[in-house]
Amino acid sequence: MENNEKKKDKVTVRLSTAICIIVIFILMYAIVLMAYCNIQSQKSNDQVIENLETKSKALEDQVERLQDIVENQNVDTTGETEITQTPKESKETQSKELSETRKKELYDNIFENKALIQDMVNNKDFSVAEFTDDEILACLPNLDNSDIFTQNLEQGDGYYAVASTEGVQNLAETYFGKTIQSKSLEKYLKDGKVQISMPTGYGIVNYELVSLDTIGDNMYELVFKYIESDSEKQYTLTFSENDGQIVYLKLQ
Repeated sequence: MENNEKKKDKVTVRLSTAICIIVIFILMYAIVLMAYCNIQSQKSNDQVIENLETKSKALEDQVERLQDIVENQNVDTTGETEITQTPKESKETQSKELSETRKKELYDNIFENKALIQDMVNNKDFSVAEFTDDEILACLPNLDNSDIFTQNLEQGDGYYAVASTEGVQNLAETYFGKTIQSKSLEKYLKDGKVQISMPTGYGIVNYELVSLDTIGDNMYELVFKYIESDSEKQYTLTFSENDGQIVYLKLQ
C-alpha cells in the first residue's frame, strides 16, 4: 500500500516538474518571440525613416530649384511679376551686331528726311525721352507722304500745315506708335481742322553717325552728332523698324 502511494507521489512530482518545464519553455518562447517582433518592428521603422529622409531630400532639391527660378524674376511693388533676361539671354542679345550694310540701310532711312530730324531736335523737351503730343504734332507735316496735310499761307502769321483730325491720328500712330490726346489737339483746331505752324526755313546741319546697335527685336538705338555752324551735340534716337517702316520712340 505504501509502495503504491510512493509511486503515485513520484508520478505527481514528475508530472508537476514536466508542467513547470513546459510553462518555462512557453514563457521563454514568448519572450524570444516578443524580442524578435521588436527587432522586426525596429527594422520596419528604420526603413520608414529612411524612405522619409529620401523623400525629404527630394523635396529640398525641388525647393532649391524653385528658389533659383524666383531669384531670376523681378517682382514690382504692385505684385506683378516681370521676367528678366538671364545672363545667357542678355549676352545673346548684345552679341547681335548689325552688319555694315544693315547699318547704312537704317541710317539712310532715318536721315533721308533731314528736315524731320531738325524738327525733332528743335522741338524736343529733353527733360523726357519719349515724344510728347506737341512734339509729335510739330514733326507730322514733315512725315506726310500721302498729301494728308495741305499748306496754307496765313496773312501775317506764316505758314501752316492743315489736316483732318483723322489724318493726323493716322500719321501719329504710323510714325510714333501713339494716339494724340483730344486735349492736346484742341489748341491746334481751327474750323474743325488741325493747323500746325511750319518753319519758314531750315539751317544747314550736318550729321555724323557715332553708333547704331540693336537693342531688341526690330528695336534700334542710333547715336549721332548734330553739327550746326561751330556747335556740335550728340543725341540718341531710339526707334523700331519693320519692312522699312520707321517708328520713332525716344530722343535723348
